[in-house]
Amino acid sequence: MIDLNALAAANAKCWANAKLTRNFASVARHLVAANAKTHYQAVSAKTGVPWAVIAVIHQRECSQDWGGSLAQGDPHRR
Repeated sequence: MIDLNALAAANAKCWANAKLTRNFASVARHLVAANAKTHYQAVSAKTGVPWAVIAVIHQRECSQDWGGSLAQGDPHRR
């Protein structure tokens, strides 16, 4: 059986020692820019998913390209 206390301690140690490998400030600024935030809030209103979560997923899947799917980044057919 897994020792959950040991696992929690190991995870806490990993997070405490984590270091960013590059500067994400410019990406973060784009994610919260007024025009982007408005789009994410509209999606949030329809889905119930917090807009910040949608923004991060959108960045991860398609680099904030609204021509790509939020689910997996594939381009929408036009």
